[in-house]
Amino acid sequence: MKKAVKKSKKAIKAIPFALKIVLFLNILAILGLLLAYTAPKISPADFWPIAFVGLLYPFLVLINVVFLIFWLFTKKRFALLSAVALMVGFTHLLNLIQIKDIRKELPDSGTNIRFLTYSVRNFGLYNYHPNRELNFSYRNNIFRYLNEKEYDIIAFQ
Repeated sequence: MKKAVKKSKKAIKAIPFALKIVLFLNILAILGLLLAYTAPKISPADFWPIAFVGLLYPFLVLINVVFLIFWLFTKKRFALLSAVALMVGFTHLLNLIQIKDIRKELPDSGTNIRFLTYSVRNFGLYNYHPNRELNFSYRNNIFRYLNEKEYDIIAFQ
């Protein structure tokens, strides 16, 4: 047991200082990634900073992939750190990068939906003329436009 501890201490001492800094940054990136994995499970009402870490998830994945590649070319055993962190959140990664099933066919042309959203500004109800009379021309123009074409769903804002 003591030999293994001495051997690991010697291995860490044998690492150049620059690689120790890179290893420290890698550990920080791994911790950030693990925090990002918890973001969907923790309500922002309970702990709001975790939501911001969740927003960084794509960047943390990219950073850990870069560290993984870096360690594969320098010290292979440190590559396991990032590899394990990425594998722990593999389901999160599948949600980030969705692979479309190309075997599905498009629906027939008769099943398309025509959707219209229109910002009506309260149908111009408070669009007064200078003599303080109500002006319904804006509203009438909207309804005229709607009668020109057929829509399945119309949303007014």
